[in-house]
Amino acid sequence: MRSLQYIYNKVLAIALIMFATTNAMADDSIGTANRFDSVEISLLTCEPHNKVYSLYGHTAIRINDKVTGEDLAVNYGVFNSRKKNFVLRFVFGLTDYEVGIYPFSSFLQEYEHDGRSVTEQVLNLTADEKQAIIQDIAINAMPENKVYRYNIFYNNCTTKARDVILKHLKENVEFSERGNRHSFREMTHKYTKNHRWAQFGNDMLLGVKADAETTQEEQQFLPERLMHDFNDARLVDDNQKKTYLVKKTNTILPSGGKEAVSEFPLPPIAVCSIIGLAIIILTIIERSKGKYFWLLDAIICLSFGLVGILLTAMMFSQHPTVQLNLQWMMFNPLPLIFGWKAICMRRKGKKHWLWITWNLMIVGLIFGSFFQHYAEGITALALSLLLRDMIRNIRIGKNKLKITSK
Repeated sequence: MRSLQYIYNKVLAIALIMFATTNAMADDSIGTANRFDSVEISLLTCEPHNKVYSLYGHTAIRINDKVTGEDLAVNYGVFNSRKKNFVLRFVFGLTDYEVGIYPFSSFLQEYEHDGRSVTEQVLNLTADEKQAIIQDIAINAMPENKVYRYNIFYNNCTTKARDVILKHLKENVEFSERGNRHSFREMTHKYTKNHRWAQFGNDMLLGVKADAETTQEEQQFLPERLMHDFNDARLVDDNQKKTYLVKKTNTILPSGGKEAVSEFPLPPIAVCSIIGLAIIILTIIERSKGKYFWLLDAIICLSFGLVGILLTAMMFSQHPTVQLNLQWMMFNPLPLIFGWKAICMRRKGKKHWLWITWNLMIVGLIFGSFFQHYAEGITALALSLLLRDMIRNIRIGKNKLKITSK
């Protein structure tokens, strides 16, 4: 994916030229067929990289005229990261991407700089199919059409490129069955295994639907998956004659290796375990000294409640896979809203409904792990909160605690 600022000045002019050219040629069917014999349309698959927005790779389309030398890249991954509230809009599924058309040589510059491989699959298309695809792309690149609502799983730069190609094929496309039904979460984990904090963030936001089995078509949101499916795909005509969709495959850029990943030195499971252990140790000290560390409860209610606001807001996101998230049972706004009242009553030796309600919800979270994969370390935090409440409730039954903020 490329910066909008980098290519914006080239998009409109080239798109309009292509649009006018293809329409002018459409008047002469013989001339059109001869003209498009020299044009190759290819699917481009770009290697994943360590940048957050390129962890899964990228897909584009190449239009290469061997006679005129016109060589263009069609990129459905154009975005402006400097746009106001870009990250917030992305999280809530309100991100707008654009289609950009610019010289193929310019497209390769970023990938060559990052050492990312680019694989080209030249497609086996008729002249009419090529013309229809190019004209569709030109229309998509018009100012009134170029913006689309992006969704990482259902409507991204890879699925847009796939759809504009498959839509104009006159023969049926037969994909080889892969025989697996991985979930969206499992597939993203393959690309974030060396980026555990990025994976942690994804898993915090993704809900139950991200763990459902996916169809082969749904799995094609990943560039590499689409590339493999195209490689084995067959075109089937009315006489059941089959030909390969991909005519030839070229390595445009070899892989140059990835730069070292710079992340927080401790993985999420270690951080969550340390926090959970600290909660248990402080609770044991609290019990042994007959004191109540109310400040610890205040920090827990504040931090878990703030995360809960985010997960609550995600229920209204346009991303279907985040709307039902069982981690909400532990990370929800209740501790933030009612926590101080519950702490004050606790300091007076009284009980509040929040603690038992929250504990029951956390128990539900643990049982919910059979249906949803949680972010790394979340179960450890859940167990530490349950153990803290268990220990302090036993203590309440014996003696009235001395109040302290330590």
